[in-house]
Amino acid sequence: MLLRSSPAKDHQKNSPPKSQGIIEDSIKERCCFTDPQIDRIRCCFPATTVFKPFNPNALSDHISDNWVAFPVTPFTIGYTYPFPAFTQSFFSLTGISYIQAMPMIWRVLYSLERIIEQEGIDLGMAELGELYDLTTFGSHRYLFKRNPGEEHPIFKATKNDTNWKRRFFFVRRDSIPDGKDLPTMWAIHGAGKSTKSASKFSITDLTNIKSSRKKTHVSPSASIPKAPVKGKGGKKRKTFEAEDLQGLPLICHQFLEYFNDKFAEIEDYVGHVEDQDKRIADLQ
Repeated sequence: MLLRSSPAKDHQKNSPPKSQGIIEDSIKERCCFTDPQIDRIRCCFPATTVFKPFNPNALSDHISDNWVAFPVTPFTIGYTYPFPAFTQSFFSLTGISYIQAMPMIWRVLYSLERIIEQEGIDLGMAELGELYDLTTFGSHRYLFKRNPGEEHPIFKATKNDTNWKRRFFFVRRDSIPDGKDLPTMWAIHGAGKSTKSASKFSITDLTNIKSSRKKTHVSPSASIPKAPVKGKGGKKRKTFEAEDLQGLPLICHQFLEYFNDKFAEIEDYVGHVEDQDKRIADLQ
């Protein structure tokens, strides 16, 4: 005897995502990532992934128990899904949805993933929290922020992306690993008037977070050269006595010096990412 699912269950499974009312319905926000473009990033997901057909009226804040929104940016710079442990730890800690992360966040996380993978540096959320705060300037989309006057450890990560707000797509939750555990609503930190300057990601939130990678740790008592660290354009950062540092600040300083030594390598990588972005833009 053939078994058929009930119409009510079929309707629930195919029910369209609905807006949370966070994003203004305008041409500047409506999806522009079409079906042919979706086909080009299918290889970044497991073969069983079900993609929702392109809808020109879809907004990135559309939510559903059955569908989850993904931004295009991570898959144009080298990510595949499921995301690596360091990246996923960031989203699990902050509670924000993938679609809420601005392109700058994806570039920083991917650069750090490369460092972890290629160099065996043990980085976790505590080290990331020492480098950046998480900030929003409205619409509950987030980016990393440094204190005034501090240079970004990863250069060119803040460059603008054309139409990044409109480049997203939906996949069915039950067709991807851990899809049912992904947020069903946007995280709203600092609701109300504070949304323009919310900063909810700080070291105080990370004291119990450890890296999921078991690789060589940087010794808190290691000797640190006293030479100044050069930033972008050859500018010198403020020098200080490294032996006065202890624990996490010392590890952070060691990491920044390591990044300076690897600057040429990172520049090559960023150039490769820019070439990929240009190729994707030419295909549109």
